[in-house]
Amino acid sequence: MGFQDYLNWDHLRRRRLRFTDSPPVASVGVPYSYTLVIAGGFGPYTTAIVAGSLPAGLSLTTNVVSGTPTGAEVKTPFIAITDANGRVEERQLEFVVH
Repeated sequence: MGFQDYLNWDHLRRRRLRFTDSPPVASVGVPYSYTLVIAGGFGPYTTAIVAGSLPAGLSLTTNVVSGTPTGAEVKTPFIAITDANGRVEERQLEFVVH
């Protein structure tokens, strides 16, 4: 790979917004807090649910999913990530409550 190829690859890598891990499993009635870890693009980032929903009792505020789950369920919302340059991409995450 030449230098120009590296610059092109690095540019694409930086622009691709993604979550870097999966949320941990939550338990009914136990307080839960999970910070969305985002890579790509340029921070700071904002997030918002654009389709689907989180498990009952959880909410998304300032890149943190928190609350106390009220029932066992699995939800897979689509979450929009917006970076500092206004680039927006949607990703799906799975939230499991036992």
